Amino acid sequence: MMRTLSFLCALLFALQPIKLNSCGWDWNAEEYRFWLLQPELAGSRPLHAFYFTTEVLYGPDYDEITQLPYAANIAEWKVLVGADVPDDAITHVLYGMDLVEYDGLQGVLLKSDPFVKRLAAMEGGWPEYMHFAKRCEQLVNAEDPWGFIAHDGDGIRKAWVDGQCQLKAAKHPLLKARLAFQMVRLAHYAHDPERPDLDAQAFYDKHLAPLRGRSWMEPTAAFYLANMLGYPARDLAFADIFDRATDKQFRMVQLFISGEIENNLQLAGSDQQRANLLVMRDLQHPGRALEDLERIATFDPGNRHLPLLLAREVNKLEDWLFTPTLTEFNAAVRQWQESEEGVSQQDVLRTDMAYLHQVKSFIQRIVPQADADQRALLILLDGHLSFVIGDFEACRTIMARVEEDPTASSSIRVQARLDRTLCGIMATDRLTDATRNDVLALVELVNTQPELFAHRSTILGQLHLYLGKKMIERGEVADGILILARTERMFGTMLPVWYSSNARHVAFKIAEPVDYDRMIALLDKKDKTPFERYLTATDERPADWEATENHFKSDDLTRDKLLDYKAMWYLREDQLEEAAATYRQVHPDYWTNYDLNMFAEDDPFLVNIDDPHNYDKTDSTHYTRLSIVERMVALKKEAARNPKKRALNNYLLGNAYFNMTWHGKYWGLSRIGWSMNETSEWREEYNTPGDDDYYGCSRAQEHYETTFETAKDPVLKAMACRMLGECESNWRNYSAESGNHDWWNPWVEQLTDERSLEAFARIEDCSGYADFVRRFR
Repeated sequence: MMRTLSFLCALLFALQPIKLNSCGWDWNAEEYRFWLLQPELAGSRPLHAFYFTTEVLYGPDYDEITQLPYAANIAEWKVLVGADVPDDAITHVLYGMDLVEYDGLQGVLLKSDPFVKRLAAMEGGWPEYMHFAKRCEQLVNAEDPWGFIAHDGDGIRKAWVDGQCQLKAAKHPLLKARLAFQMVRLAHYAHDPERPDLDAQAFYDKHLAPLRGRSWMEPTAAFYLANMLGYPARDLAFADIFDRATDKQFRMVQLFISGEIENNLQLAGSDQQRANLLVMRDLQHPGRALEDLERIATFDPGNRHLPLLLAREVNKLEDWLFTPTLTEFNAAVRQWQESEEGVSQQDVLRTDMAYLHQVKSFIQRIVPQADADQRALLILLDGHLSFVIGDFEACRTIMARVEEDPTASSSIRVQARLDRTLCGIMATDRLTDATRNDVLALVELVNTQPELFAHRSTILGQLHLYLGKKMIERGEVADGILILARTERMFGTMLPVWYSSNARHVAFKIAEPVDYDRMIALLDKKDKTPFERYLTATDERPADWEATENHFKSDDLTRDKLLDYKAMWYLREDQLEEAAATYRQVHPDYWTNYDLNMFAEDDPFLVNIDDPHNYDKTDSTHYTRLSIVERMVALKKEAARNPKKRALNNYLLGNAYFNMTWHGKYWGLSRIGWSMNETSEWREEYNTPGDDDYYGCSRAQEHYETTFETAKDPVLKAMACRMLGECESNWRNYSAESGNHDWWNPWVEQLTDERSLEAFARIEDCSGYADFVRRFR
């Protein structure tokens, strides 16, 4: 056992995925959740962490969030210091050096840096301000190493006093505004439960509030002040500033407390504030949010966040409806648990479909009242939902309108073109020359459109997963498997061991000889069409296109591997001559693969129940897969024509079939993976053709029965009786009947002659078993 387990454990610990269910997961849901609607279509980069369903699934890029106000800040500095000061110089001083570096390089900067030189020339407190700003930055970013308080409270309060002095001396209104901003920021980070909070409201009111709509500092300072308030005043203030404090929107959604929103709606002073309370709540909410969206549209008909929230609903619906059907997993975020809540998947599907139509109706209803620049996105969302429900003609019609809409952004038009092309492929029952060209056009579209660049690897993975699974579903198994081989998406676990499924595993599970023949013929074909070259990963892609052929090659869908699987299909169906004929087509080098060499020292015609997997390496006769099947064919033919050989040959055939089961040492003739846990309860969820033989030993038992009924040799009869007991026990365990290895073998009751009973007794007390095993090979 150690040899096999070491190999399988190496795979297990190297790859580490686990089975996912509706309760939760350890695998990153972005590895398997399905989407085709691009998350960026609604813009709103400050809220990109919430594009899909929750921050957990589409985690924030904190560097990007930090940099959100940089451009606005630099632009405001440019107005102050002059257009001739390069942006790079401003950026380097503001964001490229800390206080120590800035002070240490003052001499150099005053001579060479145009931004610092201009500040020095301006005088009036500007050079002193830059030092103060660097000092404030250091204070708010430095935490107490002892963990008693969040920040250096003493240092912040000393800076507060110095800032007040600078503010009193300042003359320029923008210098006063920047000093006031630093004071507000210091107050925000100065919270100390043992000291009174610093009061920066007056600084904001006097120097920053007048800049509303003219400077990024005003709403950001308003956020700092709001965040110092108690609940619910804080969340009400968030709702009031949400639309203008764009660089703090992410943080406001993070901090927002949604549990008391109904009370807060009553406390809000305006409908717009009420709408934004609901916006923040819904950006946190992973479930159905349409009821809130309808209220938002009532409070604020032109609310700028509705398109983003609706795009999230469409992404949720894609997840709920597509992820379970295209993968072996549940939706990435699911709000129900079958076993606990007594609902079926059919119940949830019906409810989700009804919800989709409600969302669709809502979108159609609000399009007229939306701003002109948002209507194209809303229409696209409506069309994409048509795609989700399989109304491909409606989707194509809508997407054609979107593509021609001059108000649509380039990203929206590209998404419309992607959807329209995909709908054309799916509108036919089978691939045609035209739709094959459409598949290639989709690949080119994703690889060449700059709007898709950020997610093109994932989009291609999703497209290949969708097309592959849908083609298999409609009967185009071979082509579907080859398309599926291009995806890097996680769509299942390779059973019985825990690692990610690939197209080769799908082929093993569902392909039949005609499908293997089709795939092999495509691989062997000399004059392939462009589509066939793409199917077989023999196409020549442009250098900058996604290398999806690498996924194909890693799936190991080679001619010899497919022949091996085809032969295993024949073995499962007990078509031995067809299996042998297939093995003869395999190149000899294939048999040197390490995973096949695992069985090189095993004798499939010998079973020693004390060492069923030959871990002690006692077998002396070795076979190839071809020679195994050829001998099985010969044994069957000989048993048919020579009654004297019938008992022994069926015993050897029984051994061969037993060894092909989970319980035997040559399981590699039946399965492509083995685990010591696969007969536990979870196996019942994954029925595979041939399970009765593989787990229950039914075919092996048939041959042992023939031996038992026809054997003249009492030892051979006793050995057959022992193996029948083993098969019976395995069947009972497999079929969940109450049985175990300690139960009494019912076949012993049919041993009536004294010599067979004596031989069976020697098997049971082990005094003769090893000798009997060696006797029958």
